[in-house]
Amino acid sequence: MKFDELKRILKRLFKEYVKKHLKRILIALILSLIVAASTSGIAWLLDPAVKKIFIDQDRTYAWLIPLLIVIAFSSKGLSLYLARLNIIRVGEEVAGALQKKIANNIIEIAPIAFMRGRTLENCYIILDEAQNTTKIQMKMFLTRLGKNSKMVVVGDNTQIDLISKSDSGLIDAAKKLKNIEDIGFIELDNRDVVRHEVVRKIINAYEEKNRN
Repeated sequence: MKFDELKRILKRLFKEYVKKHLKRILIALILSLIVAASTSGIAWLLDPAVKKIFIDQDRTYAWLIPLLIVIAFSSKGLSLYLARLNIIRVGEEVAGALQKKIANNIIEIAPIAFMRGRTLENCYIILDEAQNTTKIQMKMFLTRLGKNSKMVVVGDNTQIDLISKSDSGLIDAAKKLKNIEDIGFIELDNRDVVRHEVVRKIINAYEEKNRN
């Protein structure tokens, strides 16, 4: 990796993930220094504590040095807790931002009206409720297919909400594209129903009514 490229990556990482949390990071750094200073202070106080209290039996130091040690331990513990809390908060926010970006890049939900002008490469595209697309919309959607992509069109010809069923882009596409080798069609019937058992009976009743 070239130095200029590494510099560019580090600059982008600093701008996106460090700069906005710089205040908390600096606070955590200052608190960490207090932890280090408190640890050193405790070590420094132990020697005179032993000498003045137990050897010299100085009553003044008998309460002063233990008090200073308690203060040092308290400041160390509190500073350590606050430093970790700040870093954890920063980590959670950075992780959340990364997860959001990953999710937005992996899964995108978009109305068919927003497909015009796009080329969908290196992805898996699913068009649902395709029976309610118009012929123009269906053609526009199918021609968005790019390299290394697969497209699945899902629809039910018995549930068309358009004014005229003949305007359905799904029915039109099935007629025009059925002889293209790279395009496959899978038709499901009442045997493929995975809802309640009564749903299959309802479908059969409607189909029987339509045939009559």
